[in-house]
Amino acid sequence: MSETGNFIRGLRWHIGDLDSATSKITNFLNDKKTNHIITANMEILSMAFKSKELKELCANADMHIPDGIGAVKLLKKLGFSKTKRIPGIELCLEALKKMPEGTKIYLFGAREGIARKALENLSLQFLHLVFVGSHEGFGYEDSKLVKEINNSGAQVLLVALGVPKQELWIAKNKGKLNDVRVAIGVGGSFDVWAGDVNRAPRFFQKTNLEWAWRIFSQPARLPKFLMTIAGFLPVYLRAK
Repeated sequence: MSETGNFIRGLRWHIGDLDSATSKITNFLNDKKTNHIITANMEILSMAFKSKELKELCANADMHIPDGIGAVKLLKKLGFSKTKRIPGIELCLEALKKMPEGTKIYLFGAREGIARKALENLSLQFLHLVFVGSHEGFGYEDSKLVKEINNSGAQVLLVALGVPKQELWIAKNKGKLNDVRVAIGVGGSFDVWAGDVNRAPRFFQKTNLEWAWRIFSQPARLPKFLMTIAGFLPVYLRAK
């Protein structure tokens, strides 16, 4: 066993299907603390080995979901043979579907107008939930935003600031969130829910090629993707 492998094994992974993952998330609503859920991909895992703060954050998170195919392959290499990929966007939608009537949801992040539009669309899709507010991913002060979230009575907080900013924000502020029981970093999901960006066609989703679709539809992503691969490969090779 290697130090890298031991660290990855020590994280609170959900090794199971989408249904069991979302059931666990709904059960978090009964807790008395804010549960931080990380949808783990190559980017966050490689970054964790370059930043002490991120490494501690990952170690302290309450649940890790193998979002990307890179995370799945890494876990299988380490002996978690039953690992299944659970895309973060599907995780959130299925969890919202299962949540009890009246559960209060707050959206924070993304560009101007995106969070508000995502909230409007989600509120039409999940009539049993209460969407209590949203805030853009810029022009905020942590203390004022935390107060706004607390005043809303939100129990679920979805944060779309991108990796690792969203994880860092949740970790920094989760102890100040009065009623929030579930906090999830959701990356670019708001853009999809707002109707601003299309998710990859079903074929790409089912064949674990969503990354290829994103690069094809947004070529500007290619340099960042190549950097992510370069950062993740040493982690994968060291993990034993």
